[in-house]
Amino acid sequence: MRWDWPGKLAQLLPLHPEVILITLIEIRGHAPQEAGAKMIVTREESFGTIGGGNLEKSALEAAKKMLAEKTRTPRRLELRLNPAEGEWGAQCCGGEVSILLEPLFWERKQVALFGAGHVGLALARILSLLPLDLFLVDSRPERLAVDRLVFPSAAARLLP
Repeated sequence: MRWDWPGKLAQLLPLHPEVILITLIEIRGHAPQEAGAKMIVTREESFGTIGGGNLEKSALEAAKKMLAEKTRTPRRLELRLNPAEGEWGAQCCGGEVSILLEPLFWERKQVALFGAGHVGLALARILSLLPLDLFLVDSRPERLAVDRLVFPSAAARLLP
């Protein structure tokens, strides 16, 4: 049974705007997982598995390096799963695999709302519930008074 990686990704991206999605894309011979197995890697931790051992440790190291370098280009990695002692121990499957490391970046949306009258204020209250940066722009200073701008969620930036 496959795990809900899209759900986990949706949960992680607002908290970790840079992640690497690792996918086992091709297997030649024996491997610990089937093609399509996925992992998600953040700077701090990982979720899911592509098979453990040298395979997974090599993929994690490559993903961490991509995150550190802020790489935006996908990378393909070819690995042999042989019983010879590797950098992180032995892996006895004997096959070869190809993995794809895809950097995913979540960029917060921005909305500028011009006019903080009664309609603009109502719209700003609704928009403040969404995961975005909200900018309120009004040439009338009294319309941007802090006591007038009470939102249920995130605060807006005020621009005269």
